[in-house]
Amino acid sequence: MSLCFIANKDLTVPFSDIARRLRARGEEIVWLSPSTRWTNWLIAEGWPKQDVVNLPDHADEWRDLSIEQAVASLADIEDEPPATISNAIQMCRNLKRWPRRSAYAYLAVARRHVEPILLQRKVEAVFGEGTWGFEILIWLLGQHHGIPVLTPTSTRIPGDRFYFSDAVTAGLHQFMPATEDDRVWATAFLDEWLNRPTQPEYMQSHTKGYQLFQRHWLRELVIGLLRPDLDRHDATLWPLHRRIADRTMRMVNALGSRYFSPFDRGPPGERYVLFPLHHQPEASVDVYGSLNSNQEALIATLSRILSATHKLWIKEHKGAIGDRSLGWYRRMLALPNVRLIDPFQDIYGLIRGADIVVTISGTPAYEAALMGVPALGLAPVFFSSLLWNQPVARSHPLEWQIQALLDEATAPSTAVDRRARSVEFLAILHANSCAGNPARLLTPSTARAQPDYLLAESEGIARFAQAIRRNKVALSREPGR
Repeated sequence: MSLCFIANKDLTVPFSDIARRLRARGEEIVWLSPSTRWTNWLIAEGWPKQDVVNLPDHADEWRDLSIEQAVASLADIEDEPPATISNAIQMCRNLKRWPRRSAYAYLAVARRHVEPILLQRKVEAVFGEGTWGFEILIWLLGQHHGIPVLTPTSTRIPGDRFYFSDAVTAGLHQFMPATEDDRVWATAFLDEWLNRPTQPEYMQSHTKGYQLFQRHWLRELVIGLLRPDLDRHDATLWPLHRRIADRTMRMVNALGSRYFSPFDRGPPGERYVLFPLHHQPEASVDVYGSLNSNQEALIATLSRILSATHKLWIKEHKGAIGDRSLGWYRRMLALPNVRLIDPFQDIYGLIRGADIVVTISGTPAYEAALMGVPALGLAPVFFSSLLWNQPVARSHPLEWQIQALLDEATAPSTAVDRRARSVEFLAILHANSCAGNPARLLTPSTARAQPDYLLAESEGIARFAQAIRRNKVALSREPGR
């Protein structure tokens, strides 16, 4: 029996530190890596080479594989959307730019070398993200063989805990029932948060919008120019010239938005539905909400179905300034009932003033639900039980009776029920989450050397692994199993 970790750029570092603590507790660890650079790093950190699958070693295989052979070797692990190979390719911000034969062949070869490891090493759980095609392929294999593929990720609210989410749907993996103590905590926390709501840490970091330069870009440039062999055949990394072009385009977009701003602050008293945009590309929209990831098309649909009594207020993400061009914004403003709202306008004031908040999988819907503001979503993420429409992966605005929802949104009789649902949800989240943050990126080596570094996170993952084992034993004892 073993646990598996997926190498993913700088996330590999805290995962390695956590995995080392788990190994000290007797766990067997195996690694799956799409990158020679990070495979070399893991081996230098002391992980045995035989415990690390380095996919770039098999690049010759995917270069020689025909699309017919690749498709035939992948078809049996597909299921209903979003669990299709085509969707996996389109979720991945790199593979979707590859020639189709290469993308299918890459995933087929990944299966050829990952699946035997999962089965032979009797992997009980895989920890990683669901961002790249390599990771999504592993998720498909996990679905096929009954192995949970999970992301230890922030609960967002509260910001000092993490839960185990399904790597592709972001659904909450429950392993404990909520107790009365959890409900007491949830009631107190909700009251405190409502009195002084605080955005998640990742949003607090976006105080200035677009950053012209980030230090890790320099490291990427040096490696790309001097050691390109380290990143060769890494399908989780855009070629250097494409990264430079993308960042240049974002800079031009950001400067255009600054000097020819398409945004306003919205007139007081206007009734509106709020749609906060997602940063894109980003797993929260491209993966969690893959079947609704075209935000421009969604806005056009929402604009069409919204009654004349309301405007559609589109708020840009503070961290996404540069994602979209002035031309994109002008297309949105050409719709008859759309406003573009200043990215730095207070999100909580906007939520409180909205009749309904709509997101694909974004935190504003979570925040709105906790505040008692009706919220609709388009992905079955961990807080979806709080949303009015209880979304599934194939949800779409055309299913909604929007006028009826707007009428119901103003009814005071639902307020008590909304609070009760929020308390129960927070209690369940508290019971099934742990203190800490496993995704501590770019941590200095001096901090990593501290005896308590990632200790709480490691203990949380260890408890979760034991819960998985207990559940398997319980299932095996059920009649007929």
